[in-house]
Amino acid sequence: MCVPVERIEVSYPNNCKWVDIMNLTLRYAIFRHKNKMMGRCFEFLMVALAMTACAAMLISSNVNVLLSALGTIFFCIVSFWFFNRAEKMRRTMAD
Repeated sequence: MCVPVERIEVSYPNNCKWVDIMNLTLRYAIFRHKNKMMGRCFEFLMVALAMTACAAMLISSNVNVLLSALGTIFFCIVSFWFFNRAEKMRRTMAD
């Protein structure tokens, strides 16, 4: 069954990338509000990915593995920041 998706229109002043990030955060907050279980699973997978990268850093002595694990951890930290902002927006939404 198809569910209609709300369109979010935002005016972009002077190609501001911060507005793009806020728009993406709002879209994820709406998705997370409508699909609670799928959003939780996605966030849990990011935590598992970060833990796996930490374990790879502790186990391996290969430089390529260490660099890719550091990149993965950086990506996960940025994702956690994104999830935190989306959660703050989601809490202000009505049920």
